[in-house]
Amino acid sequence: MKNLVLLSYGNMIEHRRAIGAVMSFWAWYSGNKEEVRTIIYTDNPDYFRSIAQDLPLEYVLLTLPILDAMLNGGNYIHRRKIAIIDETYKKYPLEEVLFIDSDTFFIADPKEWFNSFKEGKSFMHVAEFSFEKAVQHFASFQQEIYPISFINLIESKKFYIDDIEEQLHRNQLSWNSGVLGLPSNIAKYMKDIFALSDEFYEKTSWRISEQLAFSLVLQLKTEVHPSNQYVYHYWNPRQKVIMDSILTLLFNEGVTDQSQNRFFRRIRLSTKKWKEYIELNNAKYEIANSFNSKYYLRGCKYIVHTTLKGLLYYRFNLYI
Repeated sequence: MKNLVLLSYGNMIEHRRAIGAVMSFWAWYSGNKEEVRTIIYTDNPDYFRSIAQDLPLEYVLLTLPILDAMLNGGNYIHRRKIAIIDETYKKYPLEEVLFIDSDTFFIADPKEWFNSFKEGKSFMHVAEFSFEKAVQHFASFQQEIYPISFINLIESKKFYIDDIEEQLHRNQLSWNSGVLGLPSNIAKYMKDIFALSDEFYEKTSWRISEQLAFSLVLQLKTEVHPSNQYVYHYWNPRQKVIMDSILTLLFNEGVTDQSQNRFFRRIRLSTKKWKEYIELNNAKYEIANSFNSKYYLRGCKYIVHTTLKGLLYYRFNLYI
């Protein structure tokens, strides 16, 4: 059994993104539906029940005391992601976990991907940068203090994972944690992921500390693979604005006014268009920003890349 896990609390925009992610999974998935359990940790299960009436969803109610307890006395909100994955392992030991952020949607059938889950192999969304290269990357928006502080921390002391000393260094990778495909044995490392994330955030204030903890534990204890061929992650604020407008149109029409199969077919026909549309808008922004900032070579590279992908002059029918 695999557990598809999402965290959604706070406001209706967040809930709409989460149900969009869930619907996209079930629209694409062609495997045995009885082998997948969808668990939504949320402060508003009634919202999901009103839309996904016929889907096999399980809800865990998050009250304010529970949400506060997940922070363990701190204020790092992304610690809640670790907490719900840990809770899922405790509730369903020996089962695999696929966590997806609410700002994701599926773009391909994950059936074969699911069949490849095994001990010693894990999945995150994409590898983003080494910690050393992060310094230059974050310097472009005046935030290099975070990777510099992080490198100084990990190279100044010993760290232990499952009571074994591990060498952390600047050439290791940060993977995006919008997707976490975890074999069942990762449960034994959850205490270490908590501990690393807590220390990273306390010592550096880097808001991706949870991602750093998962990245390090998984690359040290498993072989990490990307999952972006199955899942698209629209984490950028500009991308979220675009996707929120698409989801609003999609759900304003109402799922109950049509059969579930027809609704799922619409989503399968739409998700790759959504991805291309978001990428086109992002490319246009980067082109304009590059030329306005007099980074002409970077702007030209974006034009070439976007043209080669056939997006620049593409007229989109988003099919929603």
